[in-house]
Amino acid sequence: MDTIPKHDVSDYIVRLTRVPEHASLDPFETLLKILKDKALLGGTGYIMEKRTAICFTESTLVALDKVFRSDQAQFRYKPFGIMIAKFLAFGWDALPVIYQPKADYELLHESKKHLHVTYQLNSSDNADFTWEREWRMARYKLELDPLLVHVLVPSQEMKTAVEARLSPQENPPERPWRFIVLDELITAAASY
Repeated sequence: MDTIPKHDVSDYIVRLTRVPEHASLDPFETLLKILKDKALLGGTGYIMEKRTAICFTESTLVALDKVFRSDQAQFRYKPFGIMIAKFLAFGWDALPVIYQPKADYELLHESKKHLHVTYQLNSSDNADFTWEREWRMARYKLELDPLLVHVLVPSQEMKTAVEARLSPQENPPERPWRFIVLDELITAAASY
């Protein structure tokens, strides 16, 4: 079956790192830990009943770059992360979240409750996170294969810094991490 091209969503999902007030390490150190451990860990933040999930966005890198550049002080994520092809993530049970009123949470099957994201516009508790275009994977840990994922960094300078902090065992020449440098990608996209 052919799919209609979508220019506002990506064929990849991205796990971004957070700013320090939401995490114990800064975004750079968090990325290094992910690469050294070769794993993404799930969390319970913003998930009903503290269910564990690994969260991603399907926003395009161009769209994310605009958010990063618009008002970084207000955005809790930074341009460091792990990109996974959507078809692979889907095979690992990742799915788009379900944006719905909080009252509808109980209507979900138990196996899908981790996908609930409260969406309410007509109350004093307005909640609209649809701009995140979130996907979730109900698991505590996802082992990473460097050949199946890409590492997102904001600049060539940060790519060099990350590589300098990884040992040969953490970034072996025969199976190296593959990087996407956001600044270079955005510059190339602007030339089209």
